Amino acid sequence: MLQVSGFTRSSTVRIGAYAFLVLAAALCLLSFFWFQQTRTIAEQDMRGTLSSYRQQLGEGLERYGGDYGVEFISRALANKDAYLMLGIQRDGVITGNIQENFFAAELSARKSWVLSEEVLLFEDKQIPVRLYRYRYSDNTTVVIGYNLSRFADMRALLWRILMLNLAWSLVLAALLAAGLLWLVSLRLRPVNRACAQVMRGDFSHRLPAQGARDQFDQLAGNFNAMLDWIEALLKTSRETADSLAHDLRAPLSRVRLQLAELGDDGQTPAAVRERVQRALLDLDRLVRMFGDVLTISRADAGVQRERFAPVDAALLLADLVELYAPLAEDKGGSIVAVGIEAPLFVQGDRALLAQAMGNLLDNAIKYAPGTAIEAGISLSIDTVLITVADKGEGIPSVDNERVLERFVRLDSARSSPGFGLGLSFVAAIVRLHLGALLLEDNQPGLRVVLRLPRLNPHAI
Repeated sequence: MLQVSGFTRSSTVRIGAYAFLVLAAALCLLSFFWFQQTRTIAEQDMRGTLSSYRQQLGEGLERYGGDYGVEFISRALANKDAYLMLGIQRDGVITGNIQENFFAAELSARKSWVLSEEVLLFEDKQIPVRLYRYRYSDNTTVVIGYNLSRFADMRALLWRILMLNLAWSLVLAALLAAGLLWLVSLRLRPVNRACAQVMRGDFSHRLPAQGARDQFDQLAGNFNAMLDWIEALLKTSRETADSLAHDLRAPLSRVRLQLAELGDDGQTPAAVRERVQRALLDLDRLVRMFGDVLTISRADAGVQRERFAPVDAALLLADLVELYAPLAEDKGGSIVAVGIEAPLFVQGDRALLAQAMGNLLDNAIKYAPGTAIEAGISLSIDTVLITVADKGEGIPSVDNERVLERFVRLDSARSSPGFGLGLSFVAAIVRLHLGALLLEDNQPGLRVVLRLPRLNPHAI
């Protein structure tokens, strides 16, 4: 259902559907117009033929007598279709394609046509007819008309042709819409490839222009200009972050060295040595903060993907659980490993993944001391799910997105140690690995889920 829903939300599918509806409606309207016009023209042609016959027979009978009527009807029947019903009765002899009962109507001897619609017996069938009768002064009677059932048959035939045309129109509209859908998808395919490359951190990829100077070429030009601008910004950001980290690392290291020497000096008073130790701790936290910021910036820029290799996420998590278990026990809690026996490989940087998982375990121990922490790993289709769940106070659902931002801390008083980079660091590492970070309510506590693409075992 999710795949079908996503399919129907596709813009290219909607464009194809709109094109199909427009083309189908146009072709159906054309087919219906053809049906109406063909039927109307056929009926008008018949009425025109009968009108012409009435005029010619009336004038001919008056001028030449009944022999003209016999000759005219014989000639007309030799040239016209069977839906015409023509006959003349003269001296008891009937000439034409109708029977005697067609002449049975009472007519006065007058020189005018009398119209009637009747149901008469013809060839052992009751048929509806429209007839014009004319009685000449010598008792010669002329009947002309047409079989209404033949027109019903013709309309039924035209209706069947219309239905066939509509069916083929729908097929043609579907083929044209599919062709349009294919063309649009073909032009959008390079855009999707470029976006995928950019998501992997390759900002050197550009869209090719087809030379058609259409909206797609305009989109390609704007997209490439945007990538140039983003690439320049990221390059500047990386250079600034690298320079800042490099320039601060050396003086901070010198300051730390001098403070350490001062603290180790036996002549330094005890009170001063205590303050030196606190300063060293703050300095170490500051250095780690700079390192985390630099790592987040590099992860967001995707510059570390060249170091990716197959990593057994289950084995890595098991090692980290073993490493952090004593720390949890010191706080009166424990870490329970769930389902991490089977190897599950992902493509990534082992050191960064270890830092991300370690941050989650460290946060759980820090904010849920004295509780049982669950660390587990599982497989969902082609996605590796790494979970760390605690029984602490948790995070309000309204803050789930905000805590993933840099330097955000829910402790507004900032009384607890930290810079608010823990979860933003994990989120950056997960994004670097084309995964997702989810925060869920553990009722009580917090459940953090890392979703990482599984590496195909055949690719290892």
